[in-house]
Amino acid sequence: MKIKLNNPIISSEMKIRMRSWRSPIALLVYIFILVVFLLIFASMALSTMRYGYNTADYSEVGLVIFYTLSIVQFFIIVLVAPASTAGAISSEREKQTLDLLLCTQMSPTKIVLGKLVSSLLWILLMFIASIPLYSIAFLFGGVTPMAVVTVMLYYFLVSLAAGSIGMFYSTVFKRTVTSSIMAYLTIFLIFVLSLVIGYAELFFLSQRNVYPDFANAFYFNPFIAFLGAMSLALQGATGTNIFSVTAFQLKTLVAVNVVFLLLLSALALLTSISRINPLKGRKR
Repeated sequence: MKIKLNNPIISSEMKIRMRSWRSPIALLVYIFILVVFLLIFASMALSTMRYGYNTADYSEVGLVIFYTLSIVQFFIIVLVAPASTAGAISSEREKQTLDLLLCTQMSPTKIVLGKLVSSLLWILLMFIASIPLYSIAFLFGGVTPMAVVTVMLYYFLVSLAAGSIGMFYSTVFKRTVTSSIMAYLTIFLIFVLSLVIGYAELFFLSQRNVYPDFANAFYFNPFIAFLGAMSLALQGATGTNIFSVTAFQLKTLVAVNVVFLLLLSALALLTSISRINPLKGRKR
């Protein structure tokens, strides 16, 4: 039975992507990178226990495996998501097919969302391919299924935001290389500036003997919020969290960051749709 998609761009893009030999190779490389990091950090954790430097139980090894897989996969997704959408519209311009695409019955909204969803489906396939690796963490213990679900949901949210940024620059610039560079630069600034401003805020507050749990800028850093979401999901199993703050503070951190990423995605997508609308600015 064939699954019919309402958006022809999604089915077309997925057929082209999955029929290429590059897709299975990319998945193999992706899983290989995760396995390499997993083996390195798992062996280090086991060696620490074996030689008596750490007397904790094997659940600590499970946590090391979980954090290693999750963090490495997070940064891979941050790199892959904007690249998969940065050429969505600009490549159509380079091939001189954008005008033909706009002449069809598909609206600009359908075109932009179709390009975005097809890219997110590819990233979703990467998520699914990595799930069996998390079973290794379950063998050692210390990890709950809810933690894996939380990680996957946050991956999707970050992919949506990063992909939307790439889509926006794809409508701004005519060259895919330029749009990719600007997308990576924007994401880099979001990560780095929030850290720099946050630590500067903590430094100046410490001069006044004020020590807040989180700097205000940290609420807009996706990686810090991602760590908070993982810690919150694991708190029931471990009894602690890596930030040593209350569950309410972690929930506030995650909630603010989720709202920020959703608003950023919506703004980028709405602007992208407006930019490729051929009727924009036309007087009636």
